[in-house]
Amino acid sequence: MKRKRFLTAIFSTGLIFATALTGCVSNRSGGKTELAQWAGTWNAMTNVLDDPGLNKTFVEGAAYIQYVHSKTITADGLKQVFAPMLRTDFKSCKIEGDTFTVYTETDLQGTATHITYTYKGESEGWHRFEGNQSGRYKYLAAYLPERDSTGNTAEHFHFRYGADGFDALEANPSWMATVMLKGTTIAQLAASLKEVIRELPWDLMLP
Repeated sequence: MKRKRFLTAIFSTGLIFATALTGCVSNRSGGKTELAQWAGTWNAMTNVLDDPGLNKTFVEGAAYIQYVHSKTITADGLKQVFAPMLRTDFKSCKIEGDTFTVYTETDLQGTATHITYTYKGESEGWHRFEGNQSGRYKYLAAYLPERDSTGNTAEHFHFRYGADGFDALEANPSWMATVMLKGTTIAQLAASLKEVIRELPWDLMLP
């Protein structure tokens, strides 16, 4: 029973992350799907989870979970729930044309790794790309990014990457690697996190 509960929780979490932060499955251009539709400079969301400007978001989020779901979690504990969900093994990336470049530091600093991707189709909202090199970035599956028309929340996108093929990526619903557009403010990120905190199935996720 506990295992079934856990699997249901992570499945629900993955589905919610795919849509709750301003609707990631919508195509911004409406045209042919190419990696260029993700063009831009992006920073990993986990870079700033410890920013003091988010403290209020996590404190209020913990209180919301206690009030609505009768589940006890601290603000720091809530932050630790998000960290593994959103994790990436790089701190920033740039997408230009069909090239995805990841960097070991924020704002395109540090050591760079360049991968050229070829589009391989779409499966249940995931757009699949295969890279020109083996290793952990060989396969990429990503939801299209979408800007909040109000400008209140963070423009971002969710994706997964790995060496073992697309099916392996899409079978890991608890991981939604997330990057946000360079220039995103803490206030925009706080608004996005607040929305997600109110959508996640805490009854299933917490003991």
